[in-house]
Amino acid sequence: MFEFLTGLEIDVRERTAAGEAYVPAGHPEFADHFPGAPLLPGTWTLELMQQIAHPLIEAVTLQTGRNVRVSLAAVEIAKIERPVPLPAQLIIKARVSSLDPGTATVHVEALQGRARCGVAELTMRLGAYAGSGEVGRGPLALAAVERALANRG
Repeated sequence: MFEFLTGLEIDVRERTAAGEAYVPAGHPEFADHFPGAPLLPGTWTLELMQQIAHPLIEAVTLQTGRNVRVSLAAVEIAKIERPVPLPAQLIIKARVSSLDPGTATVHVEALQGRARCGVAELTMRLGAYAGSGEVGRGPLALAAVERALANRG
């Protein structure tokens, strides 16, 4: 998880995030996705969008004093607007459009250069940590992204 992210900036006050991802052409996950002319699968574009939305929601809710477990509840809108040839450098921008006690909606865009290649509205479920092993656990996605970025040097 988060292996393609190369950067993440979160502005809690503005409820926005911008992330960078680099997806190599030779990754084994994409070996059969158009050999000779590799493309990033649309599902992976959505996964990268969710990987920016998730820590954004953790950071925003933490700012309000809530330590919540965040999970993807629904993809309300998803549109892959153009193919993304590999290797690909993507910028992913996310903005919280609504935040309720149990859910949050995040508008996310993926760009390759200046061209938008995908847009989505993601509904994130906000829940309490359950079970003794999870009591007091912090923002897991934020910590995972920080570890992944630190390991890349």
